[in-house]
Amino acid sequence: DMSGDARVTLTSSEPACVAAAANLTASTHFWAVEGGGCTSVSLTAIFTLGAWQENATATVYIARPKALTVSAAVWPSCSSSDATTLYTLGCASPVVRQRVQFSAAYELEADLASYALSGTVTLSHSDVTLDPSNLEAVSGVTIYKGASSGAASLGVTLVGEAAQRSLAISDDALSLSAISPSVATTLITTHRIAVSATFSGQASISCTYSDSDVRENLGFSAIADVAS
Repeated sequence: DMSGDARVTLTSSEPACVAAAANLTASTHFWAVEGGGCTSVSLTAIFTLGAWQENATATVYIARPKALTVSAAVWPSCSSSDATTLYTLGCASPVVRQRVQFSAAYELEADLASYALSGTVTLSHSDVTLDPSNLEAVSGVTIYKGASSGAASLGVTLVGEAAQRSLAISDDALSLSAISPSVATTLITTHRIAVSATFSGQASISCTYSDSDVRENLGFSAIADVAS
């Protein structure tokens, strides 16, 4: 076993693209160099034992961005989850607008045909830059509401790659079409009545929100705002 052995030296065919350690005693044996423009390099390991020497060469492929996408979904979720247009809810004053939750995903590619890698982007990561337009943050960096009627968007930039998701903010209302109160059958001292509410009426959209959504997530100041 010659792993970690100084008698195994390394060279890169393009050190400006992928650099290599002098030998296997290093903790990191090779790494991509920022700004390198290659898509693959050849790494050569030279094994030396006394007068005996043997070379072995391997191709290392460089992963590169293929796609960055931004998605938007109505939050809290409802039957129409795609956030193309965000409406107001009922006739509450001040106006209560639907919320939107953004997410982003990346896809990498390489010259190696069998290589594929994709995943989600953490929007709060320090390498991510967000550019919201006509949007107000509601919770963290993922949940927003419209600032005013009109076009809105969220731009996401990650290590030089950029993508954007656009949507419309409407002053048209989803009318309150149903209220469903419920309460525990046993009352010891006091108990809160749970109220779910359904809003509908625009583009065949119908959204039913739970008691916690109505009271805490949608911004209604009181249940009376829903029932009025």
